[in-house]
Amino acid sequence: SFGGGGGGGGKASRARRARNGDADVGSASSHRPSGGAPVVLDDFDDNHRRVIVALEELETRERTKHRPHLTERKEVPMDNHGSMEAPRRNEEAEMKDRPGECDMSDEDEAPAALDGEEGGADGQSRLDGGAPEANEDVERKDRPGECDMSERSLRSFALSDLPAPRFYPNELASLTVLDLSRNELWTLPDDLTTLPNLEILDLSRNWFRDLPSSVRHLTKLRALRASHNMLRPTPESLQFEALHELNTSLREFDIAFNRKCGHRRLSDLIKTELPFLDVLKITICYPRPDGAFVGDSAADRDPTLLRSQLEPWSTTALR
Repeated sequence: SFGGGGGGGGKASRARRARNGDADVGSASSHRPSGGAPVVLDDFDDNHRRVIVALEELETRERTKHRPHLTERKEVPMDNHGSMEAPRRNEEAEMKDRPGECDMSDEDEAPAALDGEEGGADGQSRLDGGAPEANEDVERKDRPGECDMSERSLRSFALSDLPAPRFYPNELASLTVLDLSRNELWTLPDDLTTLPNLEILDLSRNWFRDLPSSVRHLTKLRALRASHNMLRPTPESLQFEALHELNTSLREFDIAFNRKCGHRRLSDLIKTELPFLDVLKITICYPRPDGAFVGDSAADRDPTLLRSQLEPWSTTALR
């Protein structure tokens, strides 16, 4: 790809350099030109420009000749993206700040997820017809016992980082939900014994190669969410021994979209070793699950819908 490019490097390389003590590892950036803009050809000499232009024209001509419908874009509701939630922001406030606009949408019904899918960042179904959650961030922070520490570019975390005096230092026992997702963490402190009532721990979209062994101290933990990390498919990395100690409380274990944890053999092993789980979320890539692909080759598939779903997302966001 000639487009975009961030100086920080990929997620895995940045995590490795940070673990090795490199203080300047850059930050996540998109490998896609902003706003879907075309590649700037001025960066190349005449020979390269001619080749690029010729290839683009050839690709466009052949695509429109054999698959003319692929030039169209289908509008897809954001709720249909399943568990791939949008970057969090206060969209309602942004909308109200736009002059001359009046938003009367979502007054009567809540957005619905796809059949069989779970919608929203908290994994709860929105098919119940309840009131829409227009500003979930504000509501979430106001819920007693919940602490949102997501999207803060944290590379280390200590209990003293929790909001004071709401939780730290005297109200740690009141904490029931701790969201550390979308940071750059690869370890947790050992003193989690001071969180005796924690029920949900969200470590998704971080840099963990191994689950922290200190989770064994969270004796009331119901859900451990560690999707989109760099976990390895071993009992030591996934802390089977520590999770065994939580057999009376732990019911949900989420390690979806960990690249090395995609073999069905690992799924079977977890179900055997942790039979007390009610919900196991894992992305199976091999052997290929039945129904994972449409057709025998890419030529048999119509990517129009998929393209419209992926187009709003940068490479980094998709990771």
